[in-house]
Amino acid sequence: LSAHASYYINFNSPDASKVKASRYRVLQAARVAWRCGADTVVFHAGWRHQDAPERVYETVRSHVSEMVQTLREEGVGITLRPETTGKPAQFGDLDELLQLAQDVPGIKPCLDFAHLHARSGLVNTEVEFEDVLRAMEQALGAESLQDIHIHLSGIQYGDRGELRHLSLEDADLDYIALLRVLRRMGVSGRIICESPVNGEDAQRLQQAWLEMGSEC
Repeated sequence: LSAHASYYINFNSPDASKVKASRYRVLQAARVAWRCGADTVVFHAGWRHQDAPERVYETVRSHVSEMVQTLREEGVGITLRPETTGKPAQFGDLDELLQLAQDVPGIKPCLDFAHLHARSGLVNTEVEFEDVLRAMEQALGAESLQDIHIHLSGIQYGDRGELRHLSLEDADLDYIALLRVLRRMGVSGRIICESPVNGEDAQRLQQAWLEMGSEC
């Protein structure tokens, strides 16, 4: 079981009250999820605004580190997973999240491949999907590929990145290529389908995975 924290989160807000509320929402999501038997809470960390990337990173790192410490002191064993985001204006590109997971014990990334694709129109071939996973393996160790958390859907995007999620059939994301790479690399973990036709596309993903069998 996993949970997605509130979308109203921005650790880099210039408004201190919004930062405080953001911390509260993530902590409460983790506390409730833990009592329900979950092991993971996913969240979007915030927006860059006009700040330098290095400053944004340090701000997010500080808040996330303090939240992890709070949860551990309370006996809450939830893994916090900041998610790769769909717009360059948002904190959460792959390199940032891998660095965050290296710097803050207990943090792991959530790889949203629709968001990664929407950021640039790239990350949509077997080679590119494997590059993402190899980068994670190199940064966090081979064991990170045995406890992976992925979000997957179709996505509409423009010059500034993500516009909205789409069904897999209505989008250009090559999810079959991604599943092929995941199977070939022996990746383990979970895939959360975030399609607007969630049940239908979750079944589509499962069927595609099963049909691959040993061919990969």
